[in-house]
Amino acid sequence: MCLSTPNKKGFKYFSKKAVPIWKPPDRTTITTRMEQKAKRLGGIVREALVNVPTVCLTADCWTEKHTTTSFLGVTMHYPVEDDMESIVLGLEPLYDHHTADFLASKVDEHPNT
Repeated sequence: MCLSTPNKKGFKYFSKKAVPIWKPPDRTTITTRMEQKAKRLGGIVREALVNVPTVCLTADCWTEKHTTTSFLGVTMHYPVEDDMESIVLGLEPLYDHHTADFLASKVDEHPNT
């Protein structure tokens, strides 16, 4: 759902009919809450990784077949006791040819890698 959806006339009409006492949050509220949650999750991840001896980064590219938009996903894997945990570090749309140099530059410029 788009961040501006709660501001649209049709959505306001629908939500008022579906749940009359509920007021949908506006774009600013949603954005603020997302930023706060991302900050909290970042702290949780950093805390979880304090005692991790080693990590493995993986990257994968794919094209969404309905929109033909390509993406690069970067994931970190690390051991926790007898198990393996994974965290998605980022997802970037790709607007250029998937050459090794281009993909390496996208991974290098990502703030979480």
